[in-house]
Amino acid sequence: MKDWCKYNFGYVNFDDSFVYFTSTGNWSDTKKLEELNDPSATKSSSEERFKSISYLSLLAVLVICILWFAGFQSLSWAAIIGIGWAAYSAYHYFAPGISGEFKIPYSKINSLLISSNEVHINFSDYHGENSVHICTRIDAKGLRLFSEISKQYNLDEKETNYDELDISNVHS
Repeated sequence: MKDWCKYNFGYVNFDDSFVYFTSTGNWSDTKKLEELNDPSATKSSSEERFKSISYLSLLAVLVICILWFAGFQSLSWAAIIGIGWAAYSAYHYFAPGISGEFKIPYSKINSLLISSNEVHINFSDYHGENSVHICTRIDAKGLRLFSEISKQYNLDEKETNYDELDISNVHS
């Protein structure tokens, strides 16, 4: 099985052994991915996250400077809407880089909680610690794929007490 779907921070790719979280959805990008908290993947992932956050911060400072120096009265509504649209577009362009890219082996998934447009994945990371990854704004195809995985690996029968999980290990 090889399939994919879109979610709020990029793409989810599925094969026979892993579920991959990528910003592009390209299968060639999944080859370099490591498990969450794998020491060999942390540096690359941290650099990408830092770069994305830096670009967003720079854009925010630029917008604030434009508004400050031009003054709010001299700007037309079209300019304000245009700046807002540019900030919104920049966020959606850089959001996948902020979330990070990694893979989860099916054997390490403890449970899946599937709702109308999101999936909570409770899994053991590289170090064996419980983590939760929350995927929001998943399309119908993605919900179907996660449901199939849940049935195939009997994940819907396992109960997870989300109140006892360490909140520092929640990734979204």
